[in-house]
Amino acid sequence: MPQTRYNVFEIGNSEPLTQCSDMLEADMVIQQLKDANPHKEYKVEQVAVYDSDAFRYGRDPELH
Repeated sequence: MPQTRYNVFEIGNSEPLTQCSDMLEADMVIQQLKDANPHKEYKVEQVAVYDSDAFRYGRDPELH
């Protein structure tokens, strides 16, 4: 099952500024960035992150 992460971007920049664990944290980060840089715009993008270790446990069909 994937985890949802929220990347905060400055509009016009393709690199994320930070990655947040929930939407509330992302909103707080955007508010702090807007307070520090009122002339810049920011956006939040939702990303699904898959844990590669989560899929390696379980039954191996080649063993049976």
